[in-house]
Amino acid sequence: MREAAAAVETGEPCGSGLAGFAFAPDSLIVARLRTHVDALRAALEGARCQALGAVVLETIRPVDLTASRRLKLAAEKSGVLVVLIQLAGIPMANAAQLRWTTRTVTETGPHDADQQLVFDVTVLKHPAGQVGQRSRVRWDHDQRCFTEALPVSMATISGGGSLAA
Repeated sequence: MREAAAAVETGEPCGSGLAGFAFAPDSLIVARLRTHVDALRAALEGARCQALGAVVLETIRPVDLTASRRLKLAAEKSGVLVVLIQLAGIPMANAAQLRWTTRTVTETGPHDADQQLVFDVTVLKHPAGQVGQRSRVRWDHDQRCFTEALPVSMATISGGGSLAA
């Protein structure tokens, strides 16, 4: 579920890019909703649907405590994974069990062609209390999972916006 403003901000999903992250593009349903409220309603209906594997809600505006609690309860009842991607870095209390910010980092290997996209991840909320823990991860295309990246200088972190989940 995508708030229309989020689609304008980040562009449309790319099938080959999704396939590189182990998503089958032909099994993905993308719904672009006009308003924030419409996106929340659609995400809640998706979270209630046991036939779905996951619901990703991409939004510009923060999701408040009440709406996030509804999503959490629906997900717990149905078993559907719900991921919230908030493009604006406005912190707001919500019912998420895990919350983190991510920033993209470009690492350069020995050759310019060796550039790899790495994510700098900082935990903001965690049930085990690991708040503030930072990691660098990269997508391993062969293993189809994220692996820890080698540490690089913090000066290489791009100034782009953060994603909160």
